[in-house]
Amino acid sequence: MGKCIHCGKESVLVSQFLGLCRECILKDFQIAEFVAGLDPDIPYALLGFHPHFYFRDMPVTSRRHAEECRQAAEEAGLRNVRIGNVHLLGKEY
Repeated sequence: MGKCIHCGKESVLVSQFLGLCRECILKDFQIAEFVAGLDPDIPYALLGFHPHFYFRDMPVTSRRHAEECRQAAEEAGLRNVRIGNVHLLGKEY
């Protein structure tokens, strides 16, 4: 539980690192909705963040976060969604 930085509601946060609840992530997933509106079969790849040496204080994208983003993109209407750079995904934040 925590306070969403976008809507301000106390909710279960999808990402403690980003501080966003599931509803805000779905609502803010406008790019996926836009692409799905053009053609739901357009390939859509989600890439994990890996800071290397520039941002040592930033975590890599967690596997759970990537899966939740994939699910959100599919709920936005996309049918051809994949997660790229799976080998870079890390543990929970």
